[in-house]
Amino acid sequence: MIRRSDIVEQARAWIGTRYKHQGRVRGVGVDCIGLVGGVALAVGVPNARAWADARDLHTYARTPDPTLLLGGCAQFFERTPAPREGDVLLFSLQGEPRHFAIITETRDGKPHRIVHAYALMAVRGVCEQSLPIARAHVLAAYSYKGVEV
Repeated sequence: MIRRSDIVEQARAWIGTRYKHQGRVRGVGVDCIGLVGGVALAVGVPNARAWADARDLHTYARTPDPTLLLGGCAQFFERTPAPREGDVLLFSLQGEPRHFAIITETRDGKPHRIVHAYALMAVRGVCEQSLPIARAHVLAAYSYKGVEV
């Protein structure tokens, strides 16, 4: 069984990896989809190999197709009403689902800190940040399939 702490530890191991659209390699380059999939592969999430091999998840534009993104979420995750450490958040940017992050800390039952591959501003890579300022943009929370409850 995969523990949530394993996911958080693995997500933090990617911190400092530079941002690269469609990147998939820790320490070299990654985007938010590659980060979520790379963490899943590293900790042994069932179906992670299918995620890594999914053609749609390797040929997307800089602005992902919302239908494909939501379809991938339905295929590889389980939606959760009460997100916890190790769960994945899907964010809305400019009114469309476009960005993923992994929860690393919760407070008072709400996500508080995240690790994500960030392409904006001075960060341009994987970082860990507080969530409160971006909480309004969270569309949904998901758990990796096969992770302990």
